[in-house]
Amino acid sequence: MKKRIGNFILGLTLYPFTFLLNSCSPIGKPVNPEISKNHYYNKNKTGVIWSRQGNWFALGKTPMNVDVASFEVLNPYLSKDHNQIYYFANPIDPNTVSIEKFYAKEGYLNYYIGFDDKHVYTFTNTETSAGTEYTATIIDSAKPDSFSYYEIDWAKDKEHYFYRNTLVNVDFDSFTHLNEHYSKDKNSAFAHINGNFHTLPLTKLETFDVFKDSYYAYDNEHIYYLNQPGDTTATSPITTIKANTTKRTRLLNKEYLKSGEHIYFAGKPLKNVDSENFEIVGVWYGKDKENVYYKDQLITGADAATFTLQEVGYGVEDKHGTYIGGQLAPKPVN
Repeated sequence: MKKRIGNFILGLTLYPFTFLLNSCSPIGKPVNPEISKNHYYNKNKTGVIWSRQGNWFALGKTPMNVDVASFEVLNPYLSKDHNQIYYFANPIDPNTVSIEKFYAKEGYLNYYIGFDDKHVYTFTNTETSAGTEYTATIIDSAKPDSFSYYEIDWAKDKEHYFYRNTLVNVDFDSFTHLNEHYSKDKNSAFAHINGNFHTLPLTKLETFDVFKDSYYAYDNEHIYYLNQPGDTTATSPITTIKANTTKRTRLLNKEYLKSGEHIYFAGKPLKNVDSENFEIVGVWYGKDKENVYYKDQLITGADAATFTLQEVGYGVEDKHGTYIGGQLAPKPVN
């Protein structure tokens, strides 16, 4: 009962603000509410306004210079009239796409993709002296009748696979995903991250396997680590480590891996580590009986016996104090 009374009082309190907001709203009814909550007529239905989720007060609004009579919403981000294609509120260069035959497909993964009878399009913007220009760019080799996204980064048609709108050279019938970062077909294994697609230099594909949700993969003779694009210490996209993986190889966390007598962090070996007694401390730290490591680096002077996670938060400490980024933090001055 108290909750209902509280909700009633809250409703009365907010009513003046809600009434004022609605009465001052520059947007009218949605053009096609079943397809898009972003496209609205103006109050007198003589124009169209782009407003994400209709939240013009917080997210703003953009008038669209459209022909209202022929205007058609295709999905939440694409629309057209008899003169133009529109991406969000932006007109697309009409010379880059067939307006009459342009259409969109269902599914939120396809919201950023357009189609006509011959091509599949993605949309790009270029800064020019006249301002920002938006163009439709053809996705090479994509077949519009069968092209569709099935994961955030991945699409396919009846003959090809595409990674971030780029055709990848794989065997269509045997291609399969192993995890987010690795895939394979009957001929090769592949690594992919942030738009970069790499073929792995395998000698025995049949022994290739991956760890779930990891940048590591392996075959019977090697461990592979997919380097992050921002890693300035990496000399190649893939770190290849010669290793006898028939010995026990296991993932300790997303970055630390144990293989035989070796411990690796992000594909880099830890030096002078006692692998039998190595344990993870948090995400970025590890230790054995004698030494403490931050990532792949030895922390000089850290006390392995007392090095542990702090009871509160995600910090680490030993008898000397707290460590931040692999360094002993200065003690606060009272």
